[in-house]
Amino acid sequence: MKLLLALAAVAAGSPIFLRDSCSAGGVQCSGNVLQQCFNGLWITWQDCGTSLVCTTSGCVVSAPKTSVTATATATTKQTTPTSTSTSTTKTTTTAKSLTATSSSVAGKSTSTSTTSTSTTTSTSTTTSTTSTTRTATGAGAATTTTSIGPLPTLTANSAASILPFASSSLLGGYIEGASVTCDGNFVAVGLNSALRLDSGQVLVSGGQGQFASSRFTGKNTLLVGDASTPHTVYSASLLNPPASVGTTAAPALFPVNPAMLQPNDFTLDKTFTRMYLSGMRYTSTSTAGVDGELWYFNLQTKALVQVPSSVLAAANIHRTNGIELSPDNQSLYVTSAQNGPPTAAKIFKFAINPTTGLPENPVVLVDIFAELTKLGINWNGMDPDGMKTDSVQIIKLATVQSPSNLQFGGVDGKRLVVVGHSCGGVWDNSCADYIDLDGAGREITDLRNTVCGETINPINSTATKSPFTSVTTYTATPAASLLPFASSPLLGINIEGAAVTCDGEFVAVGATNVLRLDTGQILVSGGRGLFSSAHFISRNTFIVGDALKHTLTTVSQSKKLPTKIGAGPTRTLFPVNPSMIQPNDFTIDKTYTRCISPECGILTLNQVPMRVLESAGIHRTNGIELSPDGKSLYVTSAQNGPPTAAGIFKFDVNSTTGVPENPVLLVDVFAELAELGIEWFGMDLDGMKTDVDGVIYVALNGGGRVFVYNPLTKLKQVIELPSMKNPTNLQFGGLNGTRLVVIGHGCNGDDTRSCADYIDFETPGREITDLKRSGKC
Repeated sequence: MKLLLALAAVAAGSPIFLRDSCSAGGVQCSGNVLQQCFNGLWITWQDCGTSLVCTTSGCVVSAPKTSVTATATATTKQTTPTSTSTSTTKTTTTAKSLTATSSSVAGKSTSTSTTSTSTTTSTSTTTSTTSTTRTATGAGAATTTTSIGPLPTLTANSAASILPFASSSLLGGYIEGASVTCDGNFVAVGLNSALRLDSGQVLVSGGQGQFASSRFTGKNTLLVGDASTPHTVYSASLLNPPASVGTTAAPALFPVNPAMLQPNDFTLDKTFTRMYLSGMRYTSTSTAGVDGELWYFNLQTKALVQVPSSVLAAANIHRTNGIELSPDNQSLYVTSAQNGPPTAAKIFKFAINPTTGLPENPVVLVDIFAELTKLGINWNGMDPDGMKTDSVQIIKLATVQSPSNLQFGGVDGKRLVVVGHSCGGVWDNSCADYIDLDGAGREITDLRNTVCGETINPINSTATKSPFTSVTTYTATPAASLLPFASSPLLGINIEGAAVTCDGEFVAVGATNVLRLDTGQILVSGGRGLFSSAHFISRNTFIVGDALKHTLTTVSQSKKLPTKIGAGPTRTLFPVNPSMIQPNDFTIDKTYTRCISPECGILTLNQVPMRVLESAGIHRTNGIELSPDGKSLYVTSAQNGPPTAAGIFKFDVNSTTGVPENPVLLVDVFAELAELGIEWFGMDLDGMKTDVDGVIYVALNGGGRVFVYNPLTKLKQVIELPSMKNPTNLQFGGLNGTRLVVIGHGCNGDDTRSCADYIDFETPGREITDLKRSGKC
């Protein structure tokens, strides 16, 4: 694991509050220090030092100088050891190489390195400086490094050609908050906008204060921190960018302190439920525990807890800025800078309490300025800023003078992009540099391992989202023009059993018929009981469940339709209990071996013992579905009628016997609806499906909605159904398997009338994906 830290010139995107009020946009030089007006106060943005001259356009050279431009291939500087007398010199170098043996697991990088000492025996002085050449992997990586002290210095490349909009005027001197999309594209925030650095697409606009940080929590969801008024974090849906957040009065997340930048930066754990935030203010003389803040926010419970100022004071933590988690989420790293400009800067390590999530027991991990001094680097005017985890190394930037943040991304997650300003010596010029490394970043690894495939991303719906909430409500579209026969009287109040063909066509069952919803073609007729469910197992074969006759019937479609199944004898599958609807629903695994049909093989019928259901608190079961890997079975349970409690239970599927075991409550649906402010009385859990990423979709019969739940991230979402009150089942289909169709009755106020709604996603359903991959289509 590496800790990568941006060392900003005072103070890149992190202002020092000074005296005197001023007008917005004002720029001045105080001595040789460049100041700009921010929130009515003059702030120091860059100390021009002794080699540059302050102007209102930035720090510039006082006279022409020969400049050296960093390139992708830096020249190796090597000083040959010299001696004035006979001596025996034994020299080895301590360094970590980007081409050393390396493995990357969830953002972890393990490298081999060599460590030894330099010893000279002589009656005279021997001076020895060793230069180390290291090669970074990947296109555009630095091919050589120049040693500064005992550490190799890598040279980054200008990203002007690949990220041209890093220099957008929407970013300028306020460029901050580098984040990365699921596809590895880089995003940064400016004063009140967030935009893609490659295309310039504005993703978020309308900020009310100063955007300072951002993180993606799904393919189309971006959290943006506003460090000034209103001191909050927005959750922006990017389905139709730009998302305007300025039109909504966002509640302040923090107890507002106008002098503090809060949140200045934040990071998320791998479950995307725990957020850690830093806040700070600049003063010429800082006080530990006063000028820096550290917060923990639980995205599920909405609990915001501040790390006590006494804890920060006892550890001598001053102005907090960069914040990042270790790949295993057991440690939190926080930068601390003392005074302004800083006279001391350190990285502190907190232990994360596994139960509460709170950061505890801070200790100094590294004294940054002390280490820079050892390397012979003048740290005066530097300030630790953004931080990411991935061997201590120095990366020399090609164009960015004041780096404010950094992020891993790209196709393989191994490209490190550093954003900042003062490019070309002008404070308000932003830009980016990059270097390709041999380990993927923690954040993009976590993102891709969890939420990149799961967040529902409707193409044709309108999303509404309150500021800083993990719950999104989407509205589906009536399917009357696409699936007109969903309202066929052959279905009516008995519409059930949504199924999908190999070609993605939607099918539903009524009391005694099975028909296509687009053409009205009747596939099966002559049922003698109550059809309740259906699933295709090949192009021309499907299974139909009869809940009154207690049977599953395999139907092989001939050229002559409909197939009549009511004439011949039907074998009763279940031990008959006239009071039970059995089977009410069924599901089939992707191997098509755990089902009842001649094509899959006749298997023994095993009932899960009643005592197992009773001990787990499982009442009336209805919806049933498998996880994409077939290792888990999800079953809905509703207590009483109308239900007073309803949840989704998870069973382990025994890999040998196929029998469901060890049920546990996965989610209390009614409790979650209550938390969302949705009245659940009169609702019942009905049909259920999963997509290929394991996200669960369950129909809320009586509520006119679909409840969406991600077992991994606990993300909850709701789909509003405009046409029906009583959704009974749902199914993924369409050309790409990404269209979700919901069927039900209670349409247009008529409880006996059936209909369908639909919504398009980016992720296909499990069932149609398994069907197409089975070789039976």
